[in-house]
Amino acid sequence: MRPTPPLPNTRSLIALLITLGLTMLGCADEGAPTTSEIVTETPDAADDEAYDDRLDERASAVWIMGMPQKLDPAAFGVNSPDGLSATATRPGGDAVALDVRYDETGWLEVDVPLEMPMAPDYTFTLFSSAPDGAGSESDVEVTVGSLIGIRWNAEASQEELFRLDPMTGETFTYGVVGDLNFIQWTYPMLVDPERGLIYVDGFDANSDQKLYTMDMWTGDLLDTVALEQPTAGWEINSEGSIVFFRWNEGAQVEEMLRLDPTTGDTELMGTVGDLEFWSQETVIDNAANRIYAFGKTGLLSADPDLGLSEEELEALSPEELAALQGERDKVYVLDSLTGELLDEAELEEQPLGAQLNSQGAILYGRWNADAQVEELRALDPDTLEVTTLGTIGDLNAWQGQTVLDNANDRLFVFGIAGQPADLGLSEEELEALSPEELAALQERQSGEQDILYIMDSLTGELLERTTLSARVGAPRIVY
Repeated sequence: MRPTPPLPNTRSLIALLITLGLTMLGCADEGAPTTSEIVTETPDAADDEAYDDRLDERASAVWIMGMPQKLDPAAFGVNSPDGLSATATRPGGDAVALDVRYDETGWLEVDVPLEMPMAPDYTFTLFSSAPDGAGSESDVEVTVGSLIGIRWNAEASQEELFRLDPMTGETFTYGVVGDLNFIQWTYPMLVDPERGLIYVDGFDANSDQKLYTMDMWTGDLLDTVALEQPTAGWEINSEGSIVFFRWNEGAQVEEMLRLDPTTGDTELMGTVGDLEFWSQETVIDNAANRIYAFGKTGLLSADPDLGLSEEELEALSPEELAALQGERDKVYVLDSLTGELLDEAELEEQPLGAQLNSQGAILYGRWNADAQVEELRALDPDTLEVTTLGTIGDLNAWQGQTVLDNANDRLFVFGIAGQPADLGLSEEELEALSPEELAALQERQSGEQDILYIMDSLTGELLERTTLSARVGAPRIVY
């Protein structure tokens, strides 16, 4: 792959590469991926004529750890706040007691703790006892998943897999990524929900590149194979194959390949048109078997100085210079099964943090220099029409780290709020500081904070803002 820097939004920071650090307790749990559906009958609701109309309101089939689950008490046949209790049980396992309460709107809220094992086959049971001694009990089948990430544990000298509570920022370590010692700034980690696997591309202490395969439910390391080159923009297609991209230096083209995770072998699938530099931003639509790759072209053939004097070049804005050199932002559409290039088109702007929501729109962030805000925008992949959905809170800088929860129509955006500090030091004093001293000084004197923004992925509404205690590497979602 041709080494290229990230294509930033206006305020992207390479400083987000700071090594991750918290240490938490580990655990192991078991599970196998299956499909979970809401149970459609319960004994106490069998005679309720409106019951069938409320089934879809009972609960999401996917619960994310740390996110309060909002439940309609009427849909569960609950008619009294007395004696409320709730449990979650897996086949052959003990029941886990869950906190349940009424919120201010009269709905029920259930908390799913980080320490609870993730699994696709939980039965959630809600019980309410009435004052007359009668009671109601109702069950629904749910998948319990989580936001996850990886971080370096300096004390143990190991890269850890952890779960993240998106409401509090608390974490829970649940796996170790083998002998992984170094990972690229793009955090190449891929979740395969159909097979219940996580793939991590990185390097051991001897700088040997490896692909680590882990159980996404338990965090157990399952396999490690050698890789010959870094993966980039990788996705899982509808056939379950890992596809990724690399730069072919000899042919001067970007190629799409298939990777066998059991051997590390690769197979050439196709070429990404005239793509020359790119942000490693890809989006896959497995319903349509399409993969979208975003990047730039018109750089390699451009005259870098355009025959202009140094003064004339300096007078040009970055946008004017790029336009004169022929640089263009583009999207390339490929068949995700065959690698065939189906279409390509020029774009007015380069997406960052691209994700495909449940309505087929490509979401991404873009800095609005006039308003000084990061906006959440939606790109129609058919018409290329762009719509601004909302503002990502007070986000000021980021690397495009986003996670999409299509089961609940939520987008998680990881970034920084606040402004870099003006330390008031001379150039000589700044140069005398080590990188560690400078980072520590900036952290003490700046208003910067690591923030998780939770957005509605359909409307662009900001739902929650959570301050994090540390930067999250490779945020992903498991369910």
